[in-house]
Amino acid sequence: MIFIIKILFLFLLAFFIRSIILFKNKWVGIDTFYHLVNAKQIRKNKKISYKFEKLIFPKEKSTSHFYPPLLQKIISFFLERYDSLWRFFSPALEMISIFILLIITSSFVDSNIILICLFVYAISPIMVLSSIVVSPKILGNLFLIISMIFLFLYFIYGNLIFLIPFMFLNIGILLSHKLATQSLIIITMVESIFFQNIFPAIFLISSFFVTYFITKGYYKKVLKKHIQVLKRYYKIGGYKASNKKRPENPLKIFMMFPFMLIIFYYIFVNGFSQ
Repeated sequence: MIFIIKILFLFLLAFFIRSIILFKNKWVGIDTFYHLVNAKQIRKNKKISYKFEKLIFPKEKSTSHFYPPLLQKIISFFLERYDSLWRFFSPALEMISIFILLIITSSFVDSNIILICLFVYAISPIMVLSSIVVSPKILGNLFLIISMIFLFLYFIYGNLIFLIPFMFLNIGILLSHKLATQSLIIITMVESIFFQNIFPAIFLISSFFVTYFITKGYYKKVLKKHIQVLKRYYKIGGYKASNKKRPENPLKIFMMFPFMLIIFYYIFVNGFSQ
C-alpha cells in the first residue's frame, strides 16, 4: 500500500512539474508553433509539403531541419476539435511512458530501485523541458521505451517473435524523432555486438526499408537531411556548442533513458550466471 502511494505521488509530481508552466503560459516553445502550423498545413492541403519548411529555414538549403512527419500527421486529424488540449499532449505521453516502465520493471526489479529510477525520470531536466512543448521527442521516446522492452524480452527468451513488434515500433521511432532514431541505432547495434546476435540488427535495418516503402520514398528525404545535420554538428563539435572540438558524449543517451541501465545490468548478470 505504501509503495502504491509513493507511485501515485511520483505520478502527480511528474505531471505537476511538466504542466505548471503550461497552466501559466498556455503555449510554450518555437517547436510548438512549428508543429501546430505544419499540422494545419497538412490538414488543409491533405499532404505533407516542404513549402513551410522553406519558409522557416530560407537560408538552409542543404541542412534544413526537416522533421519526421508522424506527430504532425496525428495532430492534423484532431487539431480543430481538441486545439486547447494539445499543450498537454507531451506530459500525457510522459505519464504513459512512466506507467509502462513501472509495469514492466516491477516483475524483476526491487521496488526501491524502481522508485529511484522513476523519480530520476520524473524530475530529469532534459525530460521536463522537452515536455512543456508540443514535440515529437516524447512520442519518439515512448516508442523507444516499448521497442527496448521487446528487445529486452528477445534477449531473455531468445524468441524471434519479440523482434516483430520491435521492428514495427522502430518504424514509429523513425517517423517520430531523429534523436530517438540515433538512440535506437546505437543501443541496438551495441547490444547485437555485445551479445554476438545479428538478428536485432537485421530487424533494425529492415525497419528502415519498410518505412521507406510505406511512406512511398518520403523517409529517404528525411534520412538524407538527418545525415546532413549530423555531419554539420560533428564539424562544429556538438548541437549547442560551436567551439567544441569533439562530438558530445554518447552516454547522454542514458541520461534520457535511465532504465536502460537496469536492463543492461539484468541481462549482464543473468546472462553470465546461466
